[in-house]
Amino acid sequence: MANKNSGTQVEKKFNIVQWFLFVILVPLLFAIVLSFVILTVAGVNIQDTLQKYGSNVPVVKNFVPKTEEMLKKEDLQGQILTLQKTVDEKEASITMLESQLKGSQEEVSKLQEEIDSLLEQLRKKKQEQTTIEEDLKKITSMYEEMSSKNAAAIITKLSDDEAIRILERLDSKKVAEILEKMPPDDAARLMTVMSLELTSP
Repeated sequence: MANKNSGTQVEKKFNIVQWFLFVILVPLLFAIVLSFVILTVAGVNIQDTLQKYGSNVPVVKNFVPKTEEMLKKEDLQGQILTLQKTVDEKEASITMLESQLKGSQEEVSKLQEEIDSLLEQLRKKKQEQTTIEEDLKKITSMYEEMSSKNAAAIITKLSDDEAIRILERLDSKKVAEILEKMPPDDAARLMTVMSLELTSP
């Protein structure tokens, strides 16, 4: 009886394996082969399709050989990543240079404002100098027309600097006449200052 039971169990195991082979596996293989044949006759490139979809399945992609196109695609993706990194670095460099340029332009603008301010001050000083020169010419011409005695009396009451400025602009003959009419001490003092100015560099 024990042998009969073990024979029945072996038959059941054998029957289950047979059933799986004949009911599931064989029809499945037949359907796959028939699908390949129909698709091939229809003009579909099954190998490329399987490689395309098989390379995206996690476990299956290890068994699917890579085609030349896939290798080119991976190579191009690597080149794209390298180029994108280079572009990002260049853009960062451009941004930095633009900020430096902006800073330089602001500095140039400030310096230009300073130059304009200094030029305006220089223009005003030149205008003041011109006005002073014109006034001195008028005063000098007045002293030229004045008598030597009156000119000497007025010049002795001026500061040494003012007196020298006027005397330097007068004709040497007129200066001699004015100095002759001055008190000797004042004439000597003014002559000393004038000679010092002439000899100083």
